[in-house]
Amino acid sequence: MRELTYSEAAVEAVAEEMRRDPKIFYMSTDALPPLLKPPLAKIGAEFLDPVLVGQGETDYSTFVANVQSEGADAAVLLLSEQAAAQFVASTAQLQPGFRLSGLSPSFTIDVLRKYKDVTKGMVLANSFPYPTANNVGRFPGLKTYFGAMKAGGIS
Repeated sequence: MRELTYSEAAVEAVAEEMRRDPKIFYMSTDALPPLLKPPLAKIGAEFLDPVLVGQGETDYSTFVANVQSEGADAAVLLLSEQAAAQFVASTAQLQPGFRLSGLSPSFTIDVLRKYKDVTKGMVLANSFPYPTANNVGRFPGLKTYFGAMKAGGIS
């Protein structure tokens, strides 16, 4: 059996789902993570011009229009929770017809429910294992997480 890290498995899952959406628009406050390029390129995904979103941006309708004008089949959002909520709200308002994807911590359940017309079928991935005591043995890095939480008075 092939062994993968959690991040590699998440990226492969996103790549598999995005196989039917070959033109991908990437939006983030950072550059495209190198981890995403190989598996998505392997399935023939074409990354359109990535857009870096400045901190404090408030009008996301121009970004939604940009994704649409690029002819994207999907938009991968690696944004903060607030920025992702604003982008989803603008997408719901403009109804451009592309699929959304991103990291699950960027999207609250309230946003997913409120804008279910555009969030239904979203591909959500997570870049880290869920922090439970049961996962510490398989993901030793969680010891640091639990140590920091305990030091901060949260147990």
